[in-house]
Amino acid sequence: MAGGYRKFIVELFGKEGSISMDAYLDPQTRSALEDAYSKELVFYSQKEKRAFAEKLNLKVNGRIITSFRKINELLTIKETSYRIFPHDAKKDGKRYKTAWRIIHMPK
Repeated sequence: MAGGYRKFIVELFGKEGSISMDAYLDPQTRSALEDAYSKELVFYSQKEKRAFAEKLNLKVNGRIITSFRKINELLTIKETSYRIFPHDAKKDGKRYKTAWRIIHMPK
């Protein structure tokens, strides 16, 4: 269970919803998410998305996850406040149907 000890402490002190799990992420993952969110980066091409996924370094069975659905699933399990939002976007006159943007979920 992700964050089991943290959940125990939260229940003990009754501060549910006041502690973000972002602090418990791998520092590389947390840094990549915070950076992409604060700079409002948008990842358009598959190459950009793959590079970002590799930066996140989220793995299942030793393999880096590159699908936004799987990344979001892991971020949800880890109870973080960040998610990947796929959306339509344009860049240099070209339309991208599934550009990625990092969003911050409310507590």
